[in-house]
Formats: sequence, C-alpha cells, structure tokens
Amino acid sequence: MNKKVVVITGAAGGIGSATAKRFSDAEARVVLSDIDTGRLEAIAAKLSPEPGSSVYSATKFGVRGFSLALAMEVRKYGIHVSIICPDSVDTPMLEKVGTLAR
Repeated sequence: MNKKVVVITGAAGGIGSATAKRFSDAEARVVLSDIDTGRLEAIAAKLSPEPGSSVYSATKFGVRGFSLALAMEVRKYGIHVSIICPDSVDTPMLEKVGTLAR
C-alpha cells in the first residue's frame, strides 16, 4: 500500500477508525474526514507518526471544508473562493516537527 492514498469519510466512527488504522498499518497515506472533529483529532493522533501533525492536519481539513461550504454559499453573488493546501514543504516548522519525532 506504500504510496497509495486512501480517503476515509466518517473516520471518527467505529468502522471508519478501524479502516483508517488498517490502511495506516499497511503504510498507505490516510486522509480522514468526519463532522465530529474532536474524535477525528483523537483518531488522527493515534495514527500520526509526527507529534502535532494531527492537530495541524485537522485544522487544515477544517479550513478546506469551510472554504468549500463558503464557495457554495457566495457563488450566487459572483464571489469565488479558492484554497491552496500544499503537502509538506521543507520549512523550519517541518524541521522542528521532524526533530520532535526522533
């Protein structure tokens, strides 16, 4: 499963979290989504190899969800909403997280 990306909706529930764990254990990149952000963060923290990345990922997903919902709401006014979510970038923040993980 290495280099495979698996998107799991409802990841905070029983089936979703078990599925996320199974794919994570198989070394797939797991993208989690759920409306229960508290439980989603807890699941992400258990699966995440890097300290702090679960909160960062959850907030990034929250911003994406908000942006998509906002885009639908304001489209009728001719307003466009865009979001750019790059993957990991070689920055001091990433270096710090890598140091903490060791």
